[in-house]
Amino acid sequence: MDARLTARGLLTLYCVLQGIGPLAIDLNRTHAANPLWTSHARFHVVWQSLSQLLICICACVLIWWPQPADLQRFYSVVSLMTASLFSFLFAFFCRKLYGGSLSDHNGIRPLGFISTVRYSSLISIWSQSWLDW
Repeated sequence: MDARLTARGLLTLYCVLQGIGPLAIDLNRTHAANPLWTSHARFHVVWQSLSQLLICICACVLIWWPQPADLQRFYSVVSLMTASLFSFLFAFFCRKLYGGSLSDHNGIRPLGFISTVRYSSLISIWSQSWLDW
């Protein structure tokens, strides 16, 4: 299989997961429909989830848009998706500064470092794909 096709496929998979993941996690009784959350907080979680989905849809279009400038579009999408990843990691590592948590007694159960490991693995895959590009 062509290295470019593999890189585009992996990046597309990441975009799909990044777009659908927040919908599955946030648009349910633990977040957006949680009666213990303020209405303003629920508004923000829906807004964030839908924004992420639309960004990922645009990213997928850019990845598979036909020539020219496919390499530039690929790196643009990588930058866009990396910004989302690093903002998650920044929030994760700084959560004690603002009282944040990955779990809640009335919602999401503790997951530990599963998300961080998953993202780190994807970064490793991307790095290898870039070298082969």
